Amino acid sequence: MIYLFSDTIIYDSFIFVNKLFTKYIDFFMTHLYYWIMNCVEREVIYLTTINARIKKIRKKAGMNQKEFSEKVGITQSGVSYMEQDGRNVSDITIKSICNYFNINETWLRNGLGNMQTKDFSFSLDQFVQEHKGTGLEIEVMKAYFELDPGIRQQIVEHFKTRLSAPAPPSQGDVAPSTPEALEETYPSIEDTGSQVS
Repeated sequence: MIYLFSDTIIYDSFIFVNKLFTKYIDFFMTHLYYWIMNCVEREVIYLTTINARIKKIRKKAGMNQKEFSEKVGITQSGVSYMEQDGRNVSDITIKSICNYFNINETWLRNGLGNMQTKDFSFSLDQFVQEHKGTGLEIEVMKAYFELDPGIRQQIVEHFKTRLSAPAPPSQGDVAPSTPEALEETYPSIEDTGSQVS
């Protein structure tokens, strides 16, 4: 008889725990579902304006309005203005945001499509071929990039110095300082022995 009593207690306990657990799981899942739907709905409503989408881009980039304004090329007050619903955003600002943050312009303007544009990739070989570069030029560039970064930096500094220095004047660019230097540089026609016909 004691055996039956303990089985009944175990069974009843199991049923009680199962009902309690099921009740709380149902409660939790229902509230979780409504919370998620509320967040999604707010996000959809929130992103219906270009102003909200600009704010989302800024927040996603982890920037405050001042930092964002420096990247886009406008003032901080300009960022504040264009993040307010109903405010107009200039085409140049839209293009600047899209270019800097790799944003799909259609998404920014209308909320359609993906937020991000496809990743940009660059092929040096393809670039050189498009610009009629030779195989030797490609090999020279590859050899340059195989150099130690310190050596490459020295080469860049050399060319910066060389290209930024004023070019030495050619003989035709400098006016002679004395009449004798003028005659030496530009001899008269009579002195050369040539005759004009």
